[in-house]
Amino acid sequence: MNCDYFEKCGGCTLGNLSYEEQLESKIQKEKERFEKLDIKDFDIIKSNDGAFRNRSEFRVWKIFDESNNYTLHYAMNSKEKTILPISSCSIVSPIISETMPLLIQQLQSDDILNFKLFTCEFLSSTTNDLLISLIYHKKLDDIWFQK
Repeated sequence: MNCDYFEKCGGCTLGNLSYEEQLESKIQKEKERFEKLDIKDFDIIKSNDGAFRNRSEFRVWKIFDESNNYTLHYAMNSKEKTILPISSCSIVSPIISETMPLLIQQLQSDDILNFKLFTCEFLSSTTNDLLISLIYHKKLDDIWFQK
């Protein structure tokens, strides 16, 4: 898997492992969780090595320049627990990956929609349906609903 934020982003805890190693680690973890239920056999459905996550959540972050103009970014926590602005994520599904820059561009251009926007959550399906939830730290008003 090729990631621009490898070793920086805290979102992928197994990013240092190959896909097969990640899968084996996850299988073992789930077997341990179900051990008390005496479930021995699991159906394992392999994903692609990258672009496999259909659910993702990104913080929305404003970076201000010296003139107090801002640029909107997606952000994750870094491994050092600081904000890491990102523009892409290599593990999300293709439809999420394609939509991320389009959405942030639209939000950037609208001060009503991006004001106190905290998080964007993406949920995609195998048929390329996409649900996007915008999470705010404010009460939404009539102007926002019109937008």
